[in-house]
Amino acid sequence: VHATLGVDDVAGVAAAVRVYPNPTSGTLRIDAPVGVKLTLVDMTGRILVKDEEASTLHLEHYAAGVYLLRVTDLQGTLLRQEQVLKK
Repeated sequence: VHATLGVDDVAGVAAAVRVYPNPTSGTLRIDAPVGVKLTLVDMTGRILVKDEEASTLHLEHYAAGVYLLRVTDLQGTLLRQEQVLKK
């Protein structure tokens, strides 16, 4: 059973989410104090990856460029949205 986070809780959890290394040449790591869903989108808006309860994304097979990573909690609340540079 997952508890629902209040607004203050979401802000605290969002502040604790780390995405690194950025820029990356391959594996992107995501540290979060709760389970998260990851969505990687290219600059045209096409969804490339959707992953649940993941802590890494493997970008080796994607072209160099800028991507958008959305990190949400398991209920879909946005915790972090960050541009990722793939070298």
